[in-house]
Amino acid sequence: MRPDGGGRVQLTTGPGVHWGPAWSPDGSWLAYTGGFTPSFQVWLVRADGSGAHAVVSDTSSSLQPSWSPDGKRLVFASRTSEGWRLETVAIDGGGRVRLPLSGLSPAFSPDGRLLAYTSSGIG
Repeated sequence: MRPDGGGRVQLTTGPGVHWGPAWSPDGSWLAYTGGFTPSFQVWLVRADGSGAHAVVSDTSSSLQPSWSPDGKRLVFASRTSEGWRLETVAIDGGGRVRLPLSGLSPAFSPDGRLLAYTSSGIG
């Protein structure tokens, strides 16, 4: 959509809600949260609306994806028995890593060395 509100194109489709979009650094992909309460997942869709697929799909909720500066990984919040934990995953869905951090709304610094997030106070 243009800044004036014209030229709108819906990129996400399917059942459930879709929220929290984040453009990849090169603008070719959009990461977002999609699904139904209580099980949301992290999805990717190409900038033209094609190729939508879940990058993280499991029985817990995963939400609030944010891109690494190089566009190779996503960081997101995942609900566990310990509360909301932060994880990273490669954009092909591989290499999933649980970080020793608990919180929401993660975001990489521009150089990718630091991670900002809203702490839940347990990690």
